[in-house]
Amino acid sequence: MDWNLDRHEYLSILSSMGVEIPPHSRLPDESLEKRLRQALNASQTVAKLAPDDLIDVAKLRDWPKSEKVLDAINRTNMYEAMANYTARLQGRDPSELYVNPFTDLRQTLLSIANCWDQGQRTIVVQDRNKDSWAINIRVHSVRRAEGKTPLIVLIYLPTTKADPAPGLNWIHEQISQGAMSLANISATDTEGKSLLKLLEMNSRLVPSSFTFKRSKTEKDFKVSLLLPLGPLDFEGIAKLNFDTGYCGLECQKLDWPSHKQTCKSLKGGTWRTLHVVGHVPGTEGLYTTTINRFANPADAKDKIKKVTAHDEIQPNIHGEKVFLIKMQSSAAMGSPPGGPIPQAFLIYDRQRSFEFYFVRNEETATLYDLLEQEMRGPRGSSKAVKMYRWARRVNAWELSVCSDRVPQEAIMW
Repeated sequence: MDWNLDRHEYLSILSSMGVEIPPHSRLPDESLEKRLRQALNASQTVAKLAPDDLIDVAKLRDWPKSEKVLDAINRTNMYEAMANYTARLQGRDPSELYVNPFTDLRQTLLSIANCWDQGQRTIVVQDRNKDSWAINIRVHSVRRAEGKTPLIVLIYLPTTKADPAPGLNWIHEQISQGAMSLANISATDTEGKSLLKLLEMNSRLVPSSFTFKRSKTEKDFKVSLLLPLGPLDFEGIAKLNFDTGYCGLECQKLDWPSHKQTCKSLKGGTWRTLHVVGHVPGTEGLYTTTINRFANPADAKDKIKKVTAHDEIQPNIHGEKVFLIKMQSSAAMGSPPGGPIPQAFLIYDRQRSFEFYFVRNEETATLYDLLEQEMRGPRGSSKAVKMYRWARRVNAWELSVCSDRVPQEAIMW
């Protein structure tokens, strides 16, 4: 058993997380490994929990015995919740194992949390045939991080059939010390590698000063922790799915065969200039928040903001480059035609680096109606409330949009 993920496994795990990299991509393995680390950190919201790249475990309170860790560690979003609901209506198991690598990894985390709730502290995660590899785990404690976030503190040791003695000695010692049973969790090879990658990453979050008593067979075990793993939110998907994704000139040259399709699709397109604003007239003084299918509704309160009459200039991270935008009609925003609040398109980029509105008024009505027709026409849908197009920033309050060319790439946001 080679604990290193191969190229196919990197692409498979990233795809299961919503990070799409073409199978024929010539990105080096180092770039794929970095992208996976970024994706796993984003799914754990590490930046929020460990802004200084360390979590002072010793200062965190123990998790209350009256609260189930399993309930608290589960994370989801509206898109996933709806998909699960649809699967159940169709008589399918929404949590079918060994199909989606990231779902499998999250199921293993839930199993470890359930073991804690059931009073089991020693766990063996093992290949499905139980003859190739194992990751031996002893859970030390569960702490309460920010809010109601459980943090599972543990020690672990990976073993393979090439040298099974360290793992077997530990198991025998646990049994001799009174462990009634060791929880056993079956996993695919990819799942085992992913879990080990996660444990190795998270071990760096634990201060070296944090120690606790170990047995004789645990001297080579490493300290790590597990945090809730959830589907990537909008910001995570936006950051990890790039419009180009080039890490340098060589990377750009390697990707040219696929990227030139985008250039061809824009050839002969009609570019229209939109005068945009930072808020919709008539909403001043109201409080707003942003919810999309990738959002956890519980996080909406953190994004509430009050609309003011003054529009601040929003950053231009794209320079003169072409980038993708999403245009969302007022129907999706709950702004009725002819109502006190004018119709408007909400416009933002993949990174959500800006949030503009193209408002329908006497001066813009013709262009607005043309764009709405484009959204609902042959290249859109009669029920469409959004469309994706290529654009570039003209200045602080103008966007140039290629209105009649549909992006050819898969769009995950």
